[in-house]
Amino acid sequence: MNRIFVTTATPVQAITVNNNHANHMQLNQDPATREFDLWLVSAGLLASLFFTPVLACIALCFADSKDIIFKASYGRGLGFGFFIWGVAMCSLSWMLKSYLCVPTCLRNLNATNIYSTYSYSYYDASGTYYKLYSYDTNYSYCSNTCNMYLFFLIPVGIIWIMIGLVHIRTSKIILNGSIRRVNVHPNATMVFIQAPPLQPPPYPTYAQAAQQQHPPYAPQPPYNPQHKSAAAPSIPESTQGTPNLQRRMSLESLALHLQIPNLLNVKGGIDEVMNSDHQQLSSKYGITNEEFIKIKGYKKLMNG
Repeated sequence: MNRIFVTTATPVQAITVNNNHANHMQLNQDPATREFDLWLVSAGLLASLFFTPVLACIALCFADSKDIIFKASYGRGLGFGFFIWGVAMCSLSWMLKSYLCVPTCLRNLNATNIYSTYSYSYYDASGTYYKLYSYDTNYSYCSNTCNMYLFFLIPVGIIWIMIGLVHIRTSKIILNGSIRRVNVHPNATMVFIQAPPLQPPPYPTYAQAAQQQHPPYAPQPPYNPQHKSAAAPSIPESTQGTPNLQRRMSLESLALHLQIPNLLNVKGGIDEVMNSDHQQLSSKYGITNEEFIKIKGYKKLMNG
């Protein structure tokens, strides 16, 4: 069934919706109103924030494959959740290092008298021994130590940010995946034109042409049951002989009928063929013995 758009004005965006998802989208729905379900987006975001995005993705495994709105909206919420978790991991790694790990490390160095390799000692002029600890040197030691434990969160956070962006992008594609946009005019009318049913051609198609090319035979006399066999038509004596042969068949027809091409070379026509013997035809026109037998049989048939 073909679809034809009858247009009457300037082109705008029209939407034809796939029949498989007609339960979610209507054909006459305005494209501007086809948006994500904010409740489902919020549900996906909250689920990813409270239960982590990895556990929140389990809900998509039980979703109906034809429910495009749910998959697109919930997936968009998951994308925002992945993005927020990724940013939080990157920020958390820096905050833990700056406000927790490094200060704790410095306090432990001063309290337990565990000195780093960056400390140095010297003697003054009176011979008094001094061992000094540089704050900057201890900070560098603690900073490097904290980096080994906390900076693994930054690669994980970057990966989750990328996953979130992919989810946000994919949700838009899923929402528009069943929509095909075409340029048509406003106030267009969709007309469904059904092709006519197939009709078999008149049978037989060649009968009329055959009847026109070959006219029907003349009517035959009815069969008389009193006679056992119909009498063969007799040839009148006045029409027997060579004149009757020439009237019935020409030389070309005889050569074609008997399949003897050399008969076309006979200059005397059908009379010479019928009145000559085998020696004459063989010497003049190369008629073989088998061919002359055909001619002889034809003579006998025509002369009765």
